[in-house]
Amino acid sequence: MKKVTLIFVVLTIISFCFTYSLSQASDSIKIGFLIKTTKHQFWKSIRDAAIQEAEKLDVSIVIMGNTRPNDGQEQLNLCETMLLHKPDAIIVAAVNITNLQSCLKKASQQGIAIVDIDGNITKESAKQFGLNIAFSVAADNKLLGQEAAKYLVGQTGKVLILEGLSGSLPSIQRKEGFVDSLPVGLDVVASLPTDWDRLRAFEITNDILLKHPGLHIIFAVADTMAIGAYEAVKGKDNIDNLIIIGIDGNDEVIGAIAENKISASVAQLPSLMAQQALSKTIRYLNGEKFEFKQYLPTVVITQEVLQENNNPLLKHIRY
Repeated sequence: MKKVTLIFVVLTIISFCFTYSLSQASDSIKIGFLIKTTKHQFWKSIRDAAIQEAEKLDVSIVIMGNTRPNDGQEQLNLCETMLLHKPDAIIVAAVNITNLQSCLKKASQQGIAIVDIDGNITKESAKQFGLNIAFSVAADNKLLGQEAAKYLVGQTGKVLILEGLSGSLPSIQRKEGFVDSLPVGLDVVASLPTDWDRLRAFEITNDILLKHPGLHIIFAVADTMAIGAYEAVKGKDNIDNLIIIGIDGNDEVIGAIAENKISASVAQLPSLMAQQALSKTIRYLNGEKFEFKQYLPTVVITQEVLQENNNPLLKHIRY
């Protein structure tokens, strides 16, 4: 009976997680990459870029990601599994740092370097939980929100904010940056969590449009929800002047901007994030030191920017 139970548990773990392993020489550096999910385009871009960079740098990489994007327990299980691979370092995007801290403490005790990606762990929270985080590679989330607000200068009217997961640090900081920099004449009529879910963004947008038919602007703290918002408004009357702006620079949203379906996205360049996280982690393992905050450049993607095609950061975006 115990053997049957064990087999069931193993099969359950295998069927409910994504694992990618790129094996190199046995004496090569091994990097664990623990991402939030395999479902969203942003994290797929992170995964693909990490695989390409690992091949380029000739290092071994193990990538794991949730099948349930917001499930902290699933990520904790994956983290524990990651430790079995005995990586030299783990690059991690924590769904819930409170839930994950026990595994990260074990990693530190085993001499595994820990690197934050996407700004889910701050220097303060690392200290609070007693975690030894080497550094964090991310866009400045507050700046991302500020750039979105800056794009709206000269606009007036009602605004809907589509937040991410309640309590998520990137979501909180992006919203703060946006609200703090919102131009005069714009009025936020609703700000609601979507759990980073496209369908939830669709449902909320539909509901708010019924309550506020004069809605003029939708700001989504991630592109996944910007697409959900567009799907809710397309085909409806009186939405010709509706502005939808997201954050990430995902492939699907870039295509929608090119087709004039979505107005803009503040791109945080996920492929560059993965490349820098991996290359700097290797340099760290070789003795180089970094400031905790390793911020990435951003670019506001609009149809005009795509047409002009002269911004050097566009090389990190597929469209």
